[in-house]
Formats: sequence, C-alpha cells, structure tokens
Amino acid sequence: MGALQGRGVSDRRLKRPRPEPGAFFFRWMRGAGLGLALALGLVLAPATLGAQETDTVRLGAPDTVAPAPADSFMLVDSIIEPDDTVTVERDVEDSLAAEPPPRLVPLPLPPPVEPGFAEGVWVWQRAALLRSTALSLGDLLERVPSLTRVRAGYYTQPELVVSPVALSGDIEVLLDGFPLDPLTSTTIDLSRIGLTDLERVRVERRGGRLRIELFSLEHPFPRGGFGTPGDSGSAYTRVEIATGDLDTDGLAGAFMAPRFLFGPFAVAISRLDSDGVLRREPGRSSSAWIRWGLLRPSWGVHAEYRRASVEREEGSAFPGEAMREDIVVRARARPFEFLTAELYGGHSEVDDVFLDSPSTELAITHFGLRTAYDRGPIGTRAALRFRNGDTRLDMAGEIAADVRPVSWAGVAGELRYEDWEGASFSSWVASGRLGPWLGARLFAEVTDGAHGLAWLVRPEGTPGVERALQRAGVDWVLGGWRLGVAAFRAEGDSVAPAALPGIGPSGSGSRVLSLYPGFEVGGVEAMFRVPLGFDPVGLEGSYTRLSAGDDGVHALFQPVEQARAAVVYHDLPLDSDQLEIELRLEGEYRGEMRAPGAEPGSVQTIEPINRLNFDLSIRVLDVHAYVSWQNILNWQDLNDLPGRTMPGQTAYFGVKWEMWN
Repeated sequence: MGALQGRGVSDRRLKRPRPEPGAFFFRWMRGAGLGLALALGLVLAPATLGAQETDTVRLGAPDTVAPAPADSFMLVDSIIEPDDTVTVERDVEDSLAAEPPPRLVPLPLPPPVEPGFAEGVWVWQRAALLRSTALSLGDLLERVPSLTRVRAGYYTQPELVVSPVALSGDIEVLLDGFPLDPLTSTTIDLSRIGLTDLERVRVERRGGRLRIELFSLEHPFPRGGFGTPGDSGSAYTRVEIATGDLDTDGLAGAFMAPRFLFGPFAVAISRLDSDGVLRREPGRSSSAWIRWGLLRPSWGVHAEYRRASVEREEGSAFPGEAMREDIVVRARARPFEFLTAELYGGHSEVDDVFLDSPSTELAITHFGLRTAYDRGPIGTRAALRFRNGDTRLDMAGEIAADVRPVSWAGVAGELRYEDWEGASFSSWVASGRLGPWLGARLFAEVTDGAHGLAWLVRPEGTPGVERALQRAGVDWVLGGWRLGVAAFRAEGDSVAPAALPGIGPSGSGSRVLSLYPGFEVGGVEAMFRVPLGFDPVGLEGSYTRLSAGDDGVHALFQPVEQARAAVVYHDLPLDSDQLEIELRLEGEYRGEMRAPGAEPGSVQTIEPINRLNFDLSIRVLDVHAYVSWQNILNWQDLNDLPGRTMPGQTAYFGVKWEMWN
C-alpha cells in the first residue's frame, strides 16, 4: 500500500470464447432474463433490509421535469434543474408531510456559478442523464462545444476527450471531489466509467484545464410510501437494459435504502459488452459501487467502494485485462449555513495485464481537506491534497474566489501550488464578467504558470509543463435565442502524449515519457440556439476553428475545424406531464487533426469525418425508452487514430425505469 510500485511481466491471457454467429437473439434473451432477475431482486431487497413500506399509498403525478429552457444547449442543461417533486396522498386522517432523508452535506466546490458558455461550465442533472441516450461517459461529453472525443474503437475500447489546450495531464476527473489519478497513463480511460451510479456530471473548461466532476447517485426523495412523520421514505431502484448492433448489450441497476444500519445505503452494478468493429474486437466493461453513510443535519460520514474492470480480447486496440479499485472515506460538516468543510482519505489500485506487454500493478494513497464559504456577494473555496509519491509525500493546493459586488458584474480568481517529486509549480487564473445588458454578457479570462503531472516524469526529471491562455467573448440570451462567441489564444512549452493504452505510446510500464514540442494556437468558438418558429422545435449547434502559430503546427488531437448542428424537439405534450419526448437529428463534422504515430514522438494526420445521427427518448411515467442511430448515411473510413477504423452506421435501443419500493 505504499509508494507507486511496478510488477513484472505476466503471461495471463484471456480465455473467453468468441460468441457464435447468430447468437444475438439468445444473448438478448439472456440479458433480458438477467435484467428481470435483477429487477425482482432489487424490488424484494427492501423487505430483507427492513426498508419496505407496508402502507398502501396512492401516488399523484410522477416525477416530472420541465423541458429544457430555450437557452439550453446541446442537451447539456445550462441551468441546474430543481429536484423532482411529487404529490403523495395517503389514506390517513390529517395527512402529514414526510421529512426528507438525510443526505451528505453538500459542498459547493467550486463556488456556485451558473453553468453556461461564458463560464465554460456545462452540467447534466439526474433528469437529463435519464433522458440521455448515452451508453458511456464519452457519449455524454462529446456534446460539449470544442471537446474532441478520441476513440480507439467501438464500446469497451479505450477513449478520452480533449479540449483546446487541455491535453493529457491537463485533464482532471474528480469523483465527489476525490481525484481519480490515472496512475498508469497521463489521462483516465473514459471507457471504464459508467453512468448508472451518477447523480450529476459537471464539465469545466478553465485555465487551460478540463475538469470532469462526477457526483454519486443520491436518493431522489420524495417519492412513494412514507411512514409516520420523521420516516425517511421508501427504497429506490433503477434498472437499465440496452442492446444493439455489433452484439452490444448493456445491463445496469442501482438500489438505495434511505435507512439501513443507522444510515443510507446504496449499491449499483453495470456491464457493457460489444463485439466491436466487424465483430473482431470483443470486449466487456463492468463496474460495481457500494456506499454507506451516517448522516445528521449538520454533519455526515460515509464510506464507499468502487471497482471498474475491462476485458478486451485479441484483435482489440489493446487486448488484455485491467481493473481499478477505489476506497474513499470522508467526513463533512456544515457548522454554519455559509461554511462547509470536508476531510477525506482514499486508496486507489490499478492492475493492468495486457497481452504482449508487461503487467502493471500500482497503488496510491492520498488524503485531503476541502472548505467552501459562500455568503452574499463572495464565494471562496480551498483544497489541500497529499499523496504518497515515489520517494516522498507529494502535495497540491488551490484557493479560489468568486466576487459578485453587483448583479451586473463579477470577478473570479484562482491560485494553484503543486509539489510533485520535489519539483514545485504554481499557476493562476483570473476572469471577469459584465452584464447582462439586453441579454448580452461580456467575459474574459487569463491564465499563466506551470502545473505538474503527478503520474508522468519528464526525461530530465521535471514532471510539469508551462501553459498560458487568454479567452474573451460575449454570451447573448434573449427569449428563445442564444449566441455565444469567444476568441482564445494559447501556448505551451510541451505536450504530454495521451499515453492511454491503445491510444498513445503506453504499455511499457514506464512513467518516463518523451514530450512533444510546444505549440502556439489561436482560435474562435461559437454556440447558438435559434427557434424555428414553432415551439418547442429549435436549431442548436456549435463551431470551433483553430489556427496554428508561426510554425504552422497544431497540437495533438486538435481538429482544424469542428461543427455540430441539430434540429431538436423537446416537449411535455400532455397536461399531466406524464409523457415527455425528446428528438434530435444532428449533423457532425470534424476537420483534419494530428495524432501520435506508431513510433514514439512521431505524428500522423487524421482525415476529416462527417456523420449524421438520430436520437429519440420517450418517457411515460417513470419509464424511459430510447433509440440512438449513429452515422445514418453509413459514411465509411471514419477514424480517430491511425489504422483504427470506426464502424459504419450503428443503432442501439434501451429502457430505463425507476421504482420506489
């Protein structure tokens, strides 16, 4: 459990047989049977746990969420949706309102800012995640303007997302504030992260970094059979099943009991299988999550365990097995309404065994402190983190403030300090916003300094890179119209390769990697929403164009051009709000971009691609059914990496439903 450590070469091999041709029907029946068994087990589980309510209740209207407002964009809700509510009528005299179950004290990090284009923040709430047709986190994130999704193959194969200037070590993934260090690469493999146990996903592009914040599923109170006043409500179950082309099958479920052994209890499992391109790259990804807490109105303690694994057979981008485990214990307290603090500790382990490559088993322990203050026009946050390095205790700290002296102006700043393996780095971010005036807001942001790459050591022994960024523009919202435009310029002294198994020069087990030369790039990005004259149909889209510096060279995974345009219909057509429909027909274009070549330090050019996609999601009461049809026109030779051709047109469909036991 000590410092990072490597192991020798393993001769373990995968032994799972290939499915026989024509077995799709039988696999689907098997998946449906497993789903039915899982649903039945989760429904009956509350009786075993003592959480089942025996009172008969009559439910009012189901959970409903108003359709995304006119200024929403790209299926990413640009405002935080209110908690779902429901009316419950009981056959008792003097019906009393039930008290909500205790939740882990919320910790607003970073300071609350309204998600939007100006702030560079996009958020999916629980209702938006349920409406989404995404099977993976990558499906979700590719809708964010200017982000580029890079895939080594179809589902279960390695993938990542990149934003302008944010490369490799510039990408952070946080789980309820706990950093998910990649350990064996410079960025985390998104194919290993499921969506079933997530309550919210927040994406922040700021200071030349891309921060992906994942928030664990919370009990969606209120709903279902309540007991006497003070009872914490009924258990909650979610089940998801999906199937589609290329023998792609998904099964997931989550169960939450508001009160079990003095506190809330939650568990979730998920699995996704696919035979991949031409059915020659079979793979499976699975995850499990369990959490228990002891919560009170002003403080709380909880512990959780997560396990994610992936298996890829021969023919895949990087065949082999990989497993990751994370154990986190945290305590939060809110002594005052405006002040919250958290102390956490966690341990992460990764065990990768890839064919024809050394196996790698790494472990790391880290702990930290986070605080947040938000009162009136001032919001601040601070975080301090320690982790066991190779030879010493590493440290990283940050402090940020957001000041809103008047309703039409605000300024924000952030300072970072890092000490990895004896090398120190510091950086700062400053931003300002003015408006709105007639619906328009002006904004600007400046970043400078260096930051460390805790899991990457440069050949000369300095694990860090220099970055500078300037971004400014306008965000205009008026009625159903929206337009955001920004110009930016960035430069860096070097670029860390992706080093993700199957995507970059990884697999040797070495953390010493050669960096690519520095870059200088300018660009413009835009997003828009235009009503089409009959509500609730609108035209949404985004556009990004980059121009290289004096050397004429673009950074890795930075397309010269990117564009998306979609006709979107989203409505609740019935007065009862028991029917919700969301339809999306979207065209996608990605221009030429550079990618790592076969040899270390080499670069190859990826040709432009076009796709036309269709997504449909329908909710009836608490059941969500969806269909996703990708690359409708069956354009060929689409790839994100040299020699890694993606499939032509593909389609899958699925069902998600919620139950209150």
